[in-house]
Formats: sequence, C-alpha cells, structure tokens
Amino acid sequence: MIRLKIGLTLVLAMCIAIATKASVVTLKIKNPQKDEKATLIYDANGEKEEMTFDYAGIGRIEIFDLYPQYATLVYKKTTRTIYIDSKQDLTVFIDGNTPEGIISFEGKNAEINTYLNSGKIKTLPYDAYADKEKEYIEKVDDLYESNLMVLDSAKLPNRFNVVEKGRLLYLTYSTLPEYPANHRHITKDANYKKSTAFNNKLKSLTTIDATLLQLKEYKTFLLRTMISLSPTSKDKSPLNNTISCIKYIDKTIKDPKIVEFLVDKLVTEQIDFNGLSDTEELLTLYRKNVINPDLTFRLEKLCHEWKEIGIGHPSPTFTCSDIDGYTVSLKDFRGKFVYIDIWATWCWPCRKEIPYLENLEEKYAGNDICFISISCDKDKLAWKSLVKKNKMTGIQLHFGNDSSFMTAYDIHVIPRFILLDRNGKIINMNATRPSDEITTKTFDRLLGL
Repeated sequence: MIRLKIGLTLVLAMCIAIATKASVVTLKIKNPQKDEKATLIYDANGEKEEMTFDYAGIGRIEIFDLYPQYATLVYKKTTRTIYIDSKQDLTVFIDGNTPEGIISFEGKNAEINTYLNSGKIKTLPYDAYADKEKEYIEKVDDLYESNLMVLDSAKLPNRFNVVEKGRLLYLTYSTLPEYPANHRHITKDANYKKSTAFNNKLKSLTTIDATLLQLKEYKTFLLRTMISLSPTSKDKSPLNNTISCIKYIDKTIKDPKIVEFLVDKLVTEQIDFNGLSDTEELLTLYRKNVINPDLTFRLEKLCHEWKEIGIGHPSPTFTCSDIDGYTVSLKDFRGKFVYIDIWATWCWPCRKEIPYLENLEEKYAGNDICFISISCDKDKLAWKSLVKKNKMTGIQLHFGNDSSFMTAYDIHVIPRFILLDRNGKIINMNATRPSDEITTKTFDRLLGL
C-alpha cells in the first residue's frame, strides 16, 4: 500500500510538469435536441466549461496547457468520467435518445476512456450497509481487488495505471466512511457504534498529500473520513458537528493545503445549507485556515446572499398553481404563520415526512398557521397523480417553470422547510422537519399554546 501511494504522488507530480500546448475535446450527439448543452468539469480544480452544439449536434472545447487528468462530462442524465490532456484530441459519441447515453470514443486516449466507461468498475450498493461491520469491510476489500483486476485486464499504459490504482482505491472505499450512519439507518439499530478496528481501517487508508487533491475521489473519501473520525458534538447539531470536525482536522492534519480544502468545504456546505445563524465561531475557524482568495471571495459572496434572506427579512415570494389550476401567492397567507415544504414525488426523504406533516396539519387545525407543500417536480402530472391518489391534505402547490423562489433560498437539496411569521418575514429559512419533535415545540411557542 505504501509503494502505491508514493508511486501515485510521483506520477501526478510528473504529469504537472509536462503540461503543454492545446487539444480539442469534441462531443458528438446522435439525435440532438434544440438548445442542449454539456458541461466539462475538471476534477483537479472543479472549474467548469460549458459546451454548446451546432445544428449537427457537435460541440467542442479547446484545452490549453493541461496535464493529463480526469474530468467529468455531464450531458442530460449522462455523467461520465473521462481522461484528457492538452496533447491528445478526444472525441466522445453519445446517443441523445437513451437515458444514460450510448458512449464511445475516438483518439489516442480512446482505450483509457473506454475502460473508464465500461461499467465494470463498481462500488458497493446501498443495501450492503445492512451487513455487519466486519463483513462490510471484507466486501469492500474484495471489491477493490476486483476493480484492480479490471484495470489490469485492460492493458493500459503504465503511467495511467499507477494513477488509476490510486483513484480506484479512493473510489472503491468512498462508501466506507458512511457505513456507520447508513448501517444504523438501514437496520434501524440505533445502538450500533463503530469499532476501534473500523476507525483504524479508515486511518490506514488515509494519505495526507496535497497532490492527491487532483482526484475528486480522494477529496470525497478524505472529507467523509474526517467527518466519520471526528467526535460528535454533545447536542449533535449540524453546526456544532461541523465546528467539532474542523477542530479535529486542525489538531490532526499538518498539511495546510489539505486543511484549507477540508475547512473550505465544510464551512461552505454548512452555510450554504443552513445560513449564517450563530456562525461566528465557524467563520473564525475559516479565516484562520483558508487564505486562497478565490475561496474566500466565494464564501463572502455566499454570506452576502444569505444576509439578503436572513431572519426578520421579508421572504422571497412565489406564485404557484394549485391542484385545480388556480393561482396562489405567498401574500394570500398574510396574518398567519406559514410552514413551507419544498418537495418532489421522486424524493424518498420528502415522502417520508408526509405523514408527519399531515399529523401537524391535523394537530394545529383552527390555529393561525398554514401548511404549504410546493412541488418542484418537472413532471407536473406525476405530482397531480400522487396528490390525488394519496388524498394529500394541506395546501398543495406546484412551481411550474418558475424556479425563482428556490433560487432565492439557494435550495438544491430537498426536502427543505421554511417558517415565516404572520407578516411574511423569515423566522427560519431552514426549519426543522415535521418528524423532529422540536417543530411541535416551536409551533406551540409561536401560537401561545
């Protein structure tokens, strides 16, 4: 294992040194649709380039001075890992009529990209989290060996093989740090606690090396591992868990670039999802560890956006259609507290909350609080069908094509709950879920019950 890690670091360093000139990544779409776009995301730095298509379904991106590296190609529901560099042109073929896209390649790196998109490289499925801890670790160990065999059988250039073995390590084991939480969830075993052997396994797989930040799989594994290894705060709140994790990182990791990456990721995600409430200590830890001006500018921009929709500010408004096609706006509910549920029919965690939400509607019937569920389903018929079939109560609305409310609240993960006062001002832009007992206590306090 040690030889693998050293070899991977050397190869990545060599790749950086040989960056040269320019090449073209071409995407050819069979059965293209009007005004479609694709996105190329460079795994090393997360930068994105958008690709537009001509009438024949051909799009191109020219890349300059780029060392050989992985990138993510996103087209409709097709998300693929590809391998590019500025010495080698690459052509990617996709069938726009199939959900996942039939994909093939032309160019000197075609064999590498065919291997990457063969579907033979695996991670453990979610239902494997039901296994006992030791069995799960054995399964993921076996799967890593299996993935290495797939790579060996592809007979690819040695320089690529060394880097790919490292990528496969972190890709295969990316599910491991999430085993404890997912095992408790899938087995309903609230008493399960991870063993010392489990933590030691995670530590043995973790290399602290900033050159590996070029691999998105390494970044995912490292972030998940730090969250898994760090102590949980006493109140188990997301904010205090994030602070606890950052303090653990600050104490155990000495590489400033690794620390900067982790702290930026943790703080940005915390504020992005939960806003600025009580984040003074969090922001102090951020300023201590993050100096990259691009990262600090991005966080400042995010904080500014949240200040515009902070507690006590007027809520962004919406105008939606109800199940019968009538137009409904937020202003229609002035004079009452408003609890808004942003959801979708395809979202399992959203649907899990529905019975709890209906219980709240029944409990507080006749009080000055209304419950509004707004669907962000693209398939409006699927929404109508589910609402009618399940005889869903409360105020059922659909956004239609208007995403301005979700954009204003920066909603990109659902379900999301928002609590407003009688004047339409924000009490909590990321309120507790109906299943959380705190929600009932909050309503009782607001209504004086």
